[in-house]
Amino acid sequence: MLNMKQVSMLSACKILQPLKCFSAFLVCLLLMALLAPAKSDISYSEADKKAFVDVHNKLRGNAKPEAEAMNAVKWSAELECLAIKAAYTCVFEHSAGSEYQNKGENIYEGSNSSPKYVVTKWHNETHHYDHNTGKCKPGKGCGHYTQVMTAAVLEIGCGIKRGCGGSDLVFCVYSHGNGIYKQGPKCSKCPAERPCDTKTGLCTGKAQTSFPDGSVNCLPKKGAGLNLPTSLTWIGLLLHAGLMALSLFPGAFRL
Repeated sequence: MLNMKQVSMLSACKILQPLKCFSAFLVCLLLMALLAPAKSDISYSEADKKAFVDVHNKLRGNAKPEAEAMNAVKWSAELECLAIKAAYTCVFEHSAGSEYQNKGENIYEGSNSSPKYVVTKWHNETHHYDHNTGKCKPGKGCGHYTQVMTAAVLEIGCGIKRGCGGSDLVFCVYSHGNGIYKQGPKCSKCPAERPCDTKTGLCTGKAQTSFPDGSVNCLPKKGAGLNLPTSLTWIGLLLHAGLMALSLFPGAFRL
């Protein structure tokens, strides 16, 4: 017959076994999180930044009607940081503050946040713009299109906040406010410092070969707020370590 100590140990084992399984599961979740490839929730990759620039330039160079002096755009780390700050709020509204003055801004919210899709969606508002009057057609919005096609823009920077109410929120900030372009023979009035590139139809300067990262030190450090999934995995790790210790030193367990 089992004595009281043996009964206590047996009861403890029955209690510990499911706890061991649960804690091991939480530890596996932690390891999976640590080993999974990281994907920033506030900024785009260098390839995506290049795509933003390329899509803008392709659409700008193929303006219909033709643009007499459409600038090629480049990536700006400073503007990217402004876009990240705006997107990080998870609020779909245009930014306020002195640092955004005299700049343009486009906003997108949805599940497909690829650069090509986002910029093309903005540009599709071309159907809402009347080039004869220089205004949006009655009852239509065309501000995203006119910002993409503002000739004076030289730099852009875009940021993203993933998971805003189930959607991605994308902001692009432009070096010049909304102003469309002047019609005329393509590339016919480019300034001397930005001569015409006949291949692209843009007034272009020195080609951009790198895309600086504007996300570094852009946002304040995150506080020590509770992150439930992360907290659970660390609790599981500590629980698992404690249960392993009890398994190695069963005599230390007392009911």
